[in-house]
Amino acid sequence: MKSIQVLSDGRKVVYIHAAIDANDHAFADEIAALRKWHPEQLQTVTIDDQGDGGDYSGRIDRDLLARHLPGSGTRCYFVGPAPFMSAVENALAELDVPEDRRHVEYFGPSRSLQAA
Repeated sequence: MKSIQVLSDGRKVVYIHAAIDANDHAFADEIAALRKWHPEQLQTVTIDDQGDGGDYSGRIDRDLLARHLPGSGTRCYFVGPAPFMSAVENALAELDVPEDRRHVEYFGPSRSLQAA
């Protein structure tokens, strides 16, 4: 697996991943390898809706994001179904992450986050 350029460049990345449980963590092996290669640059946070295999139980919310976002200049990329995306978008807006630093990709057909 090739390393991700931003990590190789020494930039800090916080990877926050929510899933039903630990069995559904996307790219778990790849993320573990990246953490091994870049322990100072990559922080991972996992949230399990069910089960106790993650760092947190429940859902991503404003407080969790506030604890883990690196600070000013943060650029956020998030992907998922529309209700999840709308919740994250609202939380990031409340945390004053500028709109031009919030980047989205949908699971399924795209639509306005306000419509979700």
